[in-house]
Amino acid sequence: MSQAPLPPSSKSAPRVLHHLASLEEELARLDDLQRDPLDRELLFTGATGSLGYYLLARFLERTTARIHCLVRARDDAEAMDRLHESAAEFASAALSTHGDRVRALAGDVARPQFGLRQDVYDALAGAVDCTIHAAANTSFVIPFTASHPANVLGTRHVLDFSRHRRPKGLHYTSSCGVHLIDPQRPDERSVGLYNGYAKSKYVAERMVARHAEHGLPTVIYRIGYLYIDYPVVDATDTLETLLCLLLEMGEAPVFSAPIDFTPVDGVLDDILIDVMERDYRTTLRVMHHPEPLDWQSIILPSLQRIEPGLTLLPLEAFLPRFVAFLRRYPRMKVQTMRLIFTAAFPHQANRVFARVPSDLRQPPPAYNIDSFTEVVRNMVTHYKWV
Repeated sequence: MSQAPLPPSSKSAPRVLHHLASLEEELARLDDLQRDPLDRELLFTGATGSLGYYLLARFLERTTARIHCLVRARDDAEAMDRLHESAAEFASAALSTHGDRVRALAGDVARPQFGLRQDVYDALAGAVDCTIHAAANTSFVIPFTASHPANVLGTRHVLDFSRHRRPKGLHYTSSCGVHLIDPQRPDERSVGLYNGYAKSKYVAERMVARHAEHGLPTVIYRIGYLYIDYPVVDATDTLETLLCLLLEMGEAPVFSAPIDFTPVDGVLDDILIDVMERDYRTTLRVMHHPEPLDWQSIILPSLQRIEPGLTLLPLEAFLPRFVAFLRRYPRMKVQTMRLIFTAAFPHQANRVFARVPSDLRQPPPAYNIDSFTEVVRNMVTHYKWV
């Protein structure tokens, strides 16, 4: 007959009690993640950008959470001014209506502890239970070294914050561009990460994934090309710039490739649900239109409806003419199109969107020539690209 286990010796008892106390303390910190949904405190990074601001507006309109926004500025007053400038740019009343729940903090994700004083950083880490990290340098034309401070170092500092004082949920906005390298298919030919932005997001995403592997509550969102239907199209919107340039040029290339064009509303709603319901069952979610636009069967016919005289050319014949056309317009955004729209563009588009399923809870309706023609008409009417 086996004997009952002996009680701990007098020497081991203090050590056992110490471990039990440490375990209770850790469980208490994890339980704090389950605070009442009406008593949430969130940290937003990137809230002055288009995706970040629309996320902020959606959370203000549909939750009662108190939101701390980290904004690059000289002081907190200027940080709040920058938020109001974004609200005006995107024609949103959410900040003026619910601004009493928003705290603007002058800080920078690229700096350790966001550049905050130690006492401010500690207090913020103790108050916040979840971070929505949308801050990034999203330029498609700068090198990896220029993207690194905001996109890689910034993410590392957000990860440090997520572990400081107590564990916090992390919702990280990545990019579908990381599909251009797939570590799960090493035998498959890769077209490479085609710009510094995609490279930096790939590195940052791997850091966040390691964070999740250690059991910390994390969701990564690989987000495609977002269509944000506001009155004045953002001058940094690449596809909008390209289509307006083609209409002005009167020529367009012929090729077949899926082009993502995802309405932002579904992405905003899904992130809000994950944050407010603390849904960390899926660490990685891919968020793009499940039925991408086909360049040849949808985009080109839509352009031809608006410009019936549009000349269609093979891609290899079009590209040198396009580069020559761009020389007419000195604006930097226009000039950078020659670095983005190259002979590799169709291959890259097929690699990113052709074989990757979407995880959107409510997929948007498929585009057709009629619906996309109206989208392009809106671009032409409102977009100021020259």
